[in-house]
Amino acid sequence: MLVEADTAGKGFSRKDLQKVMEKVVIIIKGRLSIKDVKKARVIILGENRIMAQLPGITEPESTMRLIGSTGLLEFRFLADPQTTMKVFSKMDQYLSGGTLGSARPFSGYLVPAGSDAAVEKSNYRAFKGLVEETRSVVPADAEILFGPEEEAEGRTIRKVYVVKKKAEITGADIKDAKAMLYQGSVPNYQGTWMVSMDLQRSGQVRFADVTGNNVGERLAIVLDDVVKSAPVIKERIPPGSAATITSNDRVGNEMSDLAILIRHGALPVPLEIVGVKPLPFNKQKCQVLAAFIMGMIVSGGGLVFLGSFLVLKKKSHNFSE
Repeated sequence: MLVEADTAGKGFSRKDLQKVMEKVVIIIKGRLSIKDVKKARVIILGENRIMAQLPGITEPESTMRLIGSTGLLEFRFLADPQTTMKVFSKMDQYLSGGTLGSARPFSGYLVPAGSDAAVEKSNYRAFKGLVEETRSVVPADAEILFGPEEEAEGRTIRKVYVVKKKAEITGADIKDAKAMLYQGSVPNYQGTWMVSMDLQRSGQVRFADVTGNNVGERLAIVLDDVVKSAPVIKERIPPGSAATITSNDRVGNEMSDLAILIRHGALPVPLEIVGVKPLPFNKQKCQVLAAFIMGMIVSGGGLVFLGSFLVLKKKSHNFSE
């Protein structure tokens, strides 16, 4: 796998970029070690590319997501229902040319999903285009985000949220995270997996203040701009309690990977996978070819693929849905 770091507009000096890439390698190695990818080899190629050799992986798609995910975790408030409806109405009005009759060019795509609105998978691309087109009418302190794909009444949907931009808690406040079976009393979550997170001392105090001052509000748990869940704060969560992320994962793989991302922290820059191809691992050949590729990159040449070789780019009861 060959991944490339997006450093555009960052203004990194050569020395700073080297430190950033070294940190990326450390985080990737940490994620892979927990994933139990044995004999993984992760090296920097050129200025902003990393090659990872992953022999014997049994879940390539999951491993690629684990490597490529930025892992930025944030706890952010949802806009209240009235504000959300006003935002959707303004988007309809904008797309209707300022006069809103019976036409609903934006909200017409929405379907109910419990107490939330959602868009069906088949309409997601078109709907996402409308979100981008109407960005100017969304309040400056908020943005439209989506939940992950999920099944609901025989349809594949993604929930749609108006989320405040300010992060109340971030992944930097998390001391540890682990995946475990759901331990609450909500029927829909019985038999599913969740992530339990222990906060740093400073994060515990801030979390207690945030939850204590906002009982009844919904606090979105956002990972890489995807709303993983948006529970209602039922009571103040005192210091020393664990925060949890619930899911529909009944196998445990998704929540295990999420715990790894949280535990090892966010990448300092986004990564893009630019090349993937399976190969049998041969250490000597890989070393020779890696050196060759390094020379090609340094000299301004392109990447070369040879044969079968691969180069690669709290208590939890305080919340309820």
